[in-house]
Amino acid sequence: MQKCTPAPSDCDPQAFALAQDIVLNPTMGKTTEELETAQALYKLYNSLRYGFKTLLTNFINDRQYMAVRDQLPRRSDENAPSAMAEYKEARRRMIYAPVKAAVEAYMEQNLQAAGTEAEFLKNFGANSEQTIRALIERLLDLAVERYWVEVQLNPDTEKRQPEIIKVKLEDGRPVEVSEQEQRKHMRQCLLRLNQQELEARQRQFGNRSNTHKESHIDTVMARGGPVAQPGASNFVVTEQSGVGQYCVLLLDFNTSEWECLARLRNQQSSFTYADEQRKAAPQGVLIRAFRDAQNEFPLGTVGALQDIDCKWRKPLQIPHLQAREGQAPVLVSFMDTKRIEGTWYMNALTEMLEEYKVQFHRKSEATVTIAE
Repeated sequence: MQKCTPAPSDCDPQAFALAQDIVLNPTMGKTTEELETAQALYKLYNSLRYGFKTLLTNFINDRQYMAVRDQLPRRSDENAPSAMAEYKEARRRMIYAPVKAAVEAYMEQNLQAAGTEAEFLKNFGANSEQTIRALIERLLDLAVERYWVEVQLNPDTEKRQPEIIKVKLEDGRPVEVSEQEQRKHMRQCLLRLNQQELEARQRQFGNRSNTHKESHIDTVMARGGPVAQPGASNFVVTEQSGVGQYCVLLLDFNTSEWECLARLRNQQSSFTYADEQRKAAPQGVLIRAFRDAQNEFPLGTVGALQDIDCKWRKPLQIPHLQAREGQAPVLVSFMDTKRIEGTWYMNALTEMLEEYKVQFHRKSEATVTIAE
């Protein structure tokens, strides 16, 4: 099928051509897996880019205020509406608008934009994945470098981010944080800032998608935590208000580390976020979203897998050995375990399973011998 219909008079020709491409070739000639990976990488890069923009804007706003505060009108009568309106307009014209324009120009000069999602998906290929992952690393390097410059210029700034440190304590001794760890922490910092901006906009304009109803409290258990009934949108499964009811963990079996990627107040958002991150995750990494108390896995924290309590194995759905009475132990597998097939972790679990089976059969033979 070929495009032959001319664009209607009330349509933009390029937009109409793009719509025809999507209608006639919805997968852009690619597999579903390729499209999912492309969409996840596109959203991740845009989120990090927006987070960096927020980080930079916060720093520069403070420094711009210090530079122009003597030029701002004096608020002699703070209760006068006209005086307050004049002061706010001056701040917008001399601080916020110039900083916004300057930051956008800086971003355009130093970071490549991914373009529209449709064009990105259309042009996504074998080299595109490597290219955008390189762009992500470039963005994180630039963010880390600029962060420390801003902190050195203003050591007392309140804009310091809790994840970003240069020295950590191990066994009571200071250890310098590697550049790779700093990039990892900056990634979480930028995603958190992006999430905070989105939540702030929701509060400002009203969360119109919130359809929380008390009748939805009767939930079912699945995927490691309460899940809303079908049809519940943006559902909060708790009577308590406050961020941190759901935790998204990255379980890296290549480095034997877990990392808290996000904390969200509703389960649909947390599962959506986990699914997006999972599609772009490398082999040997599992992403899990589950119900959690605020103090279990703090945002941005990194730890060792062996330090996770056994009570978390089921909700985290880490593949583990399970034995039923009178039956040989089996390896519990989940859909995501396909991502770790062939890794040292899966091989170690398989070897452990074989050892347990041998022990089981020895005990069974011994029981039979005693019985005879």
